Amino acid sequence: MEERLKEVRERFSLTQEEFASRLGVTRTAYAKYENGIVVPSDTFISLLCAKFHINKQWLCEGEGAMIHETSLDIVQRLEKEKKMTRDEAMLLMAFLSLPEVDRQEMLGFAEQVFKVYLLLKENANTI
Repeated sequence: MEERLKEVRERFSLTQEEFASRLGVTRTAYAKYENGIVVPSDTFISLLCAKFHINKQWLCEGEGAMIHETSLDIVQRLEKEKKMTRDEAMLLMAFLSLPEVDRQEMLGFAEQVFKVYLLLKENANTI
């Protein structure tokens, strides 16, 4: 874990002093974590992961990606990759921000609307 702690600190271009300060510990205490002398507490690890959007599994076990992407990060990346309009990105962000039960309800509603649309389209010549 000590190597990954150093990797996080260096990714954000912070000295041990700056990094420790942002996490509410002394440089000496942090240096002991980074040098493998002391194992950081769960509270410290959780705080570091929250403040710097670090994947806890990566930090503790070395598995997965270092940075834990938020919904906003994902939508911003998709906005660029898919050349989405700002409104499209905001709509996607709003959808992702809903509780799962509400998202499922919306999908069910959209499915019903689409079925009616297809039915109307099929019968457009007879109306």
